[in-house]
Amino acid sequence: LLGPRTEVTWWEKREAKLGSVCEQLKGKEARIVLSVTGAGKAKAIKKWKEREATLNDTYADASVNVHYLTELDICLEPLYSGTSSQIRDILPDLFAKFRSLARETRHYKSRRRIERFLSKTANQLISACRRSLQNR
Repeated sequence: LLGPRTEVTWWEKREAKLGSVCEQLKGKEARIVLSVTGAGKAKAIKKWKEREATLNDTYADASVNVHYLTELDICLEPLYSGTSSQIRDILPDLFAKFRSLARETRHYKSRRRIERFLSKTANQLISACRRSLQNR
């Protein structure tokens, strides 16, 4: 996979991995181990809880990213296999989805990150236009 879908796939995998770790840490076995190892070590438990909170926060960010990227991915489909008229028709919705992504996600609020994603999308758009011209 090339283009903007690499971003979607990467975040889906990241969300799955983080979710798996979070679920394991909520399990009975993990809680028993933490209570046994933490007995009498308040500093270690405090540090562990901070890291666990960071992990949960990171997982929440990944989930939000996947939500918005999944919505955006629907608009990306014509860039991979659509006709020029289909591409033209999705552009307004695609730009609206990019605005939502940049506004609502912590990761894509960074100018550098949203520009990188826009660049991948623009390159895919150029490839789609070339494909359309070659098929004429």
